[in-house]
Amino acid sequence: MISVLVLTYNEAVNIKDCLDSLPAAYRTDMHVLDSYSTDDTVSIAESLGAKVSKHPFDNYAAQRNYGLGLSFEYDWVLMLDADERMTPGLATEIDAVLAANIDMIDMFRVRRKDMFMDRWLRRSSGYPTYFPRLFRKGAVKVLREINEEYECDGDIQHLNEHILHYPFNKGIEWWFHRHAKYAAMEARKLSEERQSRPVHISK
Repeated sequence: MISVLVLTYNEAVNIKDCLDSLPAAYRTDMHVLDSYSTDDTVSIAESLGAKVSKHPFDNYAAQRNYGLGLSFEYDWVLMLDADERMTPGLATEIDAVLAANIDMIDMFRVRRKDMFMDRWLRRSSGYPTYFPRLFRKGAVKVLREINEEYECDGDIQHLNEHILHYPFNKGIEWWFHRHAKYAAMEARKLSEERQSRPVHISK
């Protein structure tokens, strides 16, 4: 058995399909961490049996760390974005690997298939990029506030099956605005990191 965590902000268009994509066995401990949505995200999530917590958004790493610190019932936590969908193949693979002897493993990474109009964009998003999505409870810390990095003491493995990703569900214009915001945040972060590096003076 595993727990599920979904982070949301104004995800009424996505949250039902996200939670509905989970197999029945994964729905016994579903958590939604919401950043004070102004749409129907919370009421939809609660109607589907999710336990909703609210926390103001500071940055992506802080929000994920807060979410991973919630009181989960099971030892493993599957973290999805609201625009991601579980697949039966991935659920079967997760069940198989968790049934094996994995005492030394703390995190699994998963590939995503970006979808547009129900078609896979095979050459988008640098596929096959792997994203951390399955964690041993209490074993993982998220670093860097955008384009997050994940730290754990145990081993990390990759899964073969995929999550489906629907980044355009809120419209193309919204997608462009969001990624312009990401680009600005990443530029500021890179500037901060560059300024904080020690200066080496050659003799």
